[in-house]
Amino acid sequence: MSTLIIAWTIRVSVLLFFATLIAWALQSKPSRWDRSLRMVWTLGFLFFVAHVVAAFHFHHHWSHASALAETARQTRDMIGLEFGAGLYFNHLFTIVWAMDLAWIWFANAEVTLRYPWLRLTWIAYLIFIAFNGVAVPSKRSSAAQLRRASLARSSHPATRTIRECSDDRSRPASASYRAYRFRRGILRLVPAQ
Repeated sequence: MSTLIIAWTIRVSVLLFFATLIAWALQSKPSRWDRSLRMVWTLGFLFFVAHVVAAFHFHHHWSHASALAETARQTRDMIGLEFGAGLYFNHLFTIVWAMDLAWIWFANAEVTLRYPWLRLTWIAYLIFIAFNGVAVPSKRSSAAQLRRASLARSSHPATRTIRECSDDRSRPASASYRAYRFRRGILRLVPAQ
């Protein structure tokens, strides 16, 4: 249950995050939707905070050292460098999003129009961190997904034939030979005419 809470709070947050950004980008001028978009932006932030709280409560047991160690492990799995300080970029993400909320709720329109580069810089940072959190999967989770998918397909006769043809260990495994064996396995699947 705790894993579901952690996963779904961030999924909803990211959905609201990008939905709001897309709606703002498509908007030609401020309209009556501004208040609604601010509400959705705020709701996305609240789901993000709920995700952080849930992760610290259920996964790290309120230990910042545990969160740093986990971040370092995930970074090592991704790029081969153990770097736990990426957690501080997530903290900065939270602060920047909170500052942006304060900006859109409490700053008057004149201030917002005077410093558009500042808000665009904040938004660019938020997009960069959110994209990397969503679009850059860890090797561990990808490997697990591939294993589950391959186990699910392993009983299919076509998969077995391809695997048998591409897994011949009696010859050197050069790339061209593997490609030849793979094509040969595919051709076996096509009925002769």
